[in-house]
Amino acid sequence: MVLGWKLHLQSFWLQGPGRGDTCSIATYGLVSSRGLTLTVQP
Repeated sequence: MVLGWKLHLQSFWLQGPGRGDTCSIATYGLVSSRGLTLTVQP
């Protein structure tokens, strides 16, 4: 077990339909980045 502060980062944004990589009929799609977790030890 690692002791310290854990910080999880991930971004979310709206993507327009012009990218063509969605099968949804929504006007804009909600996409996200991969998550990143950092552990800072004292």
